[in-house]
Amino acid sequence: MKTDPKQIEILKRDYLGPLTGSKRIVDTLLAKFIWEKFSSYVEPKRRGVPKGEKIGLSLVKYLASLIRLTAFSGKAISEAMDLSYGVFRLWLIDDAFNRAVDAHIQDFTGLWIDHLKIRVDLRREREKNFLQKPLRQIAVDPLPSFGYEEYADMKYYSPQLLEKIIRLNDELPLPLKLEHNLIILYAPYSAGNWVIPEEREMILQAMVNLIDYLEKLFLKDSLTKSEKAEGFYILRLQKEAANFLVGRTG
Repeated sequence: MKTDPKQIEILKRDYLGPLTGSKRIVDTLLAKFIWEKFSSYVEPKRRGVPKGEKIGLSLVKYLASLIRLTAFSGKAISEAMDLSYGVFRLWLIDDAFNRAVDAHIQDFTGLWIDHLKIRVDLRREREKNFLQKPLRQIAVDPLPSFGYEEYADMKYYSPQLLEKIIRLNDELPLPLKLEHNLIILYAPYSAGNWVIPEEREMILQAMVNLIDYLEKLFLKDSLTKSEKAEGFYILRLQKEAANFLVGRTG
């Protein structure tokens, strides 16, 4: 099967720039992670190491391990990196290579959580005035604008990376849990992409998680005015996301 030329173009433009020394033009969380990891990597030297003893990943192999955080096909990755597909397939069964991929997933998950904390603080600041309005106004006024551009390439995340991120929902404290699910809910919406089946399942799960969040909120014996406003605001976000799904899938 012929490799999709668009995959090659996206890989070279958004993720493989470090290999060619070109300037990064994509500002997503994953693209920045890959570029920064590669830029800080020091390739191990063979000098002084006995022949046959492993020394770690070469620069190209290390970059390939980072690109495995994306869902692009092995053929597309090897072609974009000007590698033999046979060599790339051997790397896929190499223990050191796969340990590096697992470590990248763990590191990116940590970055995701750190970024959640930043977004929670920003969201509180931007929504403060909106949530002080009467409920009737919250119901009809335009929602506060809060971009998701750094997550615009979530559709390119590898299944293993997505699974790890989705599972975070069970570990996060409530404020981070809310932001986490809003990101999953709105990243495809913000990017203006058609929703693929895997994304649809992920988005629906995020909606269920947000409903669980609302249940815990509304089961309190009494709600403060700010809690009522927050709950109603989340319902509006849910409705907007549902309308998005209806319009983007068929």
